[in-house]
Amino acid sequence: MREKIKKRLLYFKKSEIDKREFSAYTKEKSEFVNLSKDELKSKYVNTKVKFEHKKRVMNMLSITLFISVVTVLFTTSKNVINNYISLLNQVSYQNEEVLYTATLYVYFTLCFIILISAVIWIVNVLSDIKKLQRRLLIIEDELE
Repeated sequence: MREKIKKRLLYFKKSEIDKREFSAYTKEKSEFVNLSKDELKSKYVNTKVKFEHKKRVMNMLSITLFISVVTVLFTTSKNVINNYISLLNQVSYQNEEVLYTATLYVYFTLCFIILISAVIWIVNVLSDIKKLQRRLLIIEDELE
């Protein structure tokens, strides 16, 4: 029990992170040590193609997603604010204000969920790109 707690506390320590990264590096490098030059070049080309493709897709989709989110937020926010102002200008009933407030909360909650989902997706793709770049550097090191 005590060892598990100690292990979890040390997990975020810089020296432990370095040990895990070095272990992953040696494991990945050992995969390429016994390959012939042609096999290594083939792995390099395939990894480079995957890396460049992911970068392009990430750039294209993140720009598209950003423009879409900004456009939807502005147009919907404008409609919500205009409705709220017109509601305030009229003699309103208590139920309408409660309904409008609930609608506003739901709208902003949905926007927040969409934004968080987009951020999680982007972080995931960036992590994949980082792994591919690491793999490329290891293969390049073996090619030399």
